[in-house]
Amino acid sequence: MKNLDSEAFVLDSSAFYSGFHLSNGKKYYTTPLILDEVRHLKNLTSSYDALIISESLFALEPNVDSVSMTRTTAFSSGDIDRLSDADISIISLSYQLGYPLVSDDYCVQNVSKIMGIKIISLGISEISKIRKWINFCKTCGKGYSPKITECTICGNKTRRRYKNK
Repeated sequence: MKNLDSEAFVLDSSAFYSGFHLSNGKKYYTTPLILDEVRHLKNLTSSYDALIISESLFALEPNVDSVSMTRTTAFSSGDIDRLSDADISIISLSYQLGYPLVSDDYCVQNVSKIMGIKIISLGISEISKIRKWINFCKTCGKGYSPKITECTICGNKTRRRYKNK
């Protein structure tokens, strides 16, 4: 692992699934939506509760401005349809607090990098390039925003591809 010199970290659900080591003296932040995603991990639920009680782990809602910035960025990158509300919340919280985000999710990493958020990847390699996703018609080649799923010219389904930024 790298970038562990921060005083605090923001944890996506993949950090909990990967067993990210929570060190004494550091602060960890997540959102209630992320905690809801990992509540089924029964062997860790009591540990999370103990960390919250000891004020090492904080479950915070991101502010409206951070959420708006994240949604705008995800829409412009074409990642908006691939991100859950929990994903949006955790990117927003990391952006708001300014701490590194621990996540293995490529879409979360892509939007985070565009927003200037430092990423720590655990089980997979971190993304190497920021990508902008578009939809296009394979038949006639016309490009569309990620929300368009059918070509307005020929009626065929659109496909997703990326452009390097």
